[in-house]
Amino acid sequence: RYADEHLEQYHVLGLWDSVPEKRFLSYETPLGRALLGAQVGDSVELPAGDTARIDAVSPLSAELLAWVRERAAE
Repeated sequence: RYADEHLEQYHVLGLWDSVPEKRFLSYETPLGRALLGAQVGDSVELPAGDTARIDAVSPLSAELLAWVRERAAE
């Protein structure tokens, strides 16, 4: 959540799993590195210089897990 209360949701995935238009980010992207290890309540500095607060950290959905497993099998 940004200071202006704008909310964005991202999924931090494996090295080769970036699909930015779906908000799937590799942990090696600048934004993925900023988010990795963050916990609820943490403030993180984002690559563009903004600061955001972590409102939630959730496990991957069954659909997203299936997508990751399918890609790994290729």
